[in-house]
Amino acid sequence: MNATDFIISKLKSISSKISGIGIKYAYDRPTDFHIVEISPESIRLNDEEYLEMEYMLWKEFQNSFPEEDLLVTGVKKMNNMDNILFEKSLPVDYGKYSSFNPFFSIRFKLSRKENINTNQEYSYINESYNIAA
Repeated sequence: MNATDFIISKLKSISSKISGIGIKYAYDRPTDFHIVEISPESIRLNDEEYLEMEYMLWKEFQNSFPEEDLLVTGVKKMNNMDNILFEKSLPVDYGKYSSFNPFFSIRFKLSRKENINTNQEYSYINESYNIAA
């Protein structure tokens, strides 16, 4: 088993045991780092079961792949997540959003008007809302 397969296996295990967790795993070729982003921060920093699982991931990874580098972090803009190898999105709690409609869409139409006094053109956005019930 290579490092990537090892990490994916462990992340699948973590995601099946920790409800409400989001995980992204990417391999950054330029820095030669395996990057795992965990969200939300409340789980990453405070959930005892998760913290134990992260510790075991680190320990087993370092023992099995001492020449490889692993970064487990929160979601950061500076992480290069272009090469995603595993992803488990955060679950959406639709009950939390009583007025949430997944078919809601907004269309914008750009129009031009000319000011008669100055011959300048002005742009404005004419909004229209469509809601599919």
